[in-house]
Amino acid sequence: MRRLPRKPPEEKPGHVSVISEDLRLAHESLLAIFDGIDEPVYVSDMDTHELLFVNRAIESFFGPPSGQKCYQYIQQRTEPCPFCTNDKIRREYQGRSYIWEFRNEKNNHWYRCIDKTIPWPDGRLVRYEMAIDITDRKMAEQEREKLWEELAHAQKMESIGRLAGGIAHDYNNMLAVIFGHTNIALGRLKPDSPLYNDLRMIKEAAERSAALTRQLLIFSRKQNVFPQLLDLNEAVEKTTRMLSRLVDENIDLIWKPGKRAGRVRIDPLQLDQTLVNLFTNAHDAVGDTGRIIIETGTVELDDTFCASRAGCTPGEYAMFTVSDNGCGMDDRVLSQLFEPFFTTKESGKGTGMGLSIVYGIVRQNGGFIDVSSIPGRGTAFHVYLPCCTEDIRAEIFAEKTGAPATAGGNLTILLVDDEAMIRDIAHRMLERLGYTVMPASTPVEAIRLAREYAGTIDLLLADVVLPGINGRELADALLAIHPGMKTLFVSGYSANIIPYHGLPDNRLHFLQKPFSMKALAIKIREALGTSEP
Repeated sequence: MRRLPRKPPEEKPGHVSVISEDLRLAHESLLAIFDGIDEPVYVSDMDTHELLFVNRAIESFFGPPSGQKCYQYIQQRTEPCPFCTNDKIRREYQGRSYIWEFRNEKNNHWYRCIDKTIPWPDGRLVRYEMAIDITDRKMAEQEREKLWEELAHAQKMESIGRLAGGIAHDYNNMLAVIFGHTNIALGRLKPDSPLYNDLRMIKEAAERSAALTRQLLIFSRKQNVFPQLLDLNEAVEKTTRMLSRLVDENIDLIWKPGKRAGRVRIDPLQLDQTLVNLFTNAHDAVGDTGRIIIETGTVELDDTFCASRAGCTPGEYAMFTVSDNGCGMDDRVLSQLFEPFFTTKESGKGTGMGLSIVYGIVRQNGGFIDVSSIPGRGTAFHVYLPCCTEDIRAEIFAEKTGAPATAGGNLTILLVDDEAMIRDIAHRMLERLGYTVMPASTPVEAIRLAREYAGTIDLLLADVVLPGINGRELADALLAIHPGMKTLFVSGYSANIIPYHGLPDNRLHFLQKPFSMKALAIKIREALGTSEP
């Protein structure tokens, strides 16, 4: 390699020096300048790719060049690079800088390259390149892009959740009508009637449909839940014992409780549902033989960990993991994993709702999920729930104390619902239960009826979502007219959407649509504090 020499040629005795002092200083200054640049700099022949000059920085990366071609030295290739810029800068950037970026396959670093043609002392044009290491910047950009993708995915899931919740609400309203009329019709028929079995089948179909809407509401985080303070180890162990009875002989179910798994506040049914869905997913992934591990523990998550995960905040978390050594998932499947109705199973073998329900439950309880998977090697779902420091004994004591007061007599119910079909069937069900009913289609009409009614209104049975004002605001207005009135809310959504602020605890009674006549009777007795309807 013809490299710019580190020292000028030595003078020989009897020869006249051709190197002046000015030239010597210029030579040493030029070397000092190039060696003072911390980024790699090199010059190569544009036709033969022979290296003509390298600075100290590039030698610190790749070692002495020892006469190599640029593609051999820098990229460890046996042929010129397919992305070589020689032709481009010679044809399009004569005398101007061409700036581009690439990842070096030899050291896996990213560089921002500045290429330019310059004249060499022998008259030919050569390629000059300075490569600035931008690996840290690239990694930061990739991390930001990943966070943006996670944020976009979270927003997408939130939008799908709102859509699912709205569909479930409207569907529940229609199911309430089907349930009500079917119950009334069944009550009027004898079991041996030709229509009795047909109506019973309609009721069963409606019940199965209601179960599907409950899944949608869980995903949208609008399902009615009853959180309790649970010891994570105890709760997970109970479910794992139940799951162990469902495991095939060739599948090992391993339970690894953490020494200190912590306490969490969550509806026990939600926790069971999460574990069952993750277990089912793992069971399907391992096939006929394999291993499923369920383990618990507590972790302290710091800012660094949370920075790379959307929706994660620093703090102490109780964690349980369901992992398997099954088929694993690729990036495409992982990106759609929690979307409703997405499934990789054959038609008829899965609804695609299991993991979306898990996602909704975990987010509803202030947690998040971390998933890692390698195709052909298995998957691990890590579920993080905020640790709770409340005293379990105090909660158990509170659950065992207190009994409702009793009430009875001929009772009057003010029924408010803007859906005519639902209002009509609820009216008929209430009358069959023996109540005096005052139906109203709007809050304005309900307030007018309450003012005109000379007797006592014992219960307000109102939809949560009403035109003009919501059910809570209506209840507040009616209490000023009938101070002793109790309230029972109903909705196609769950109790979570009720704006509780300002409501005394004894008015927080809720019934989710669709409901049967029996469920309505029980909830009315609870709201009124009576033992009989």
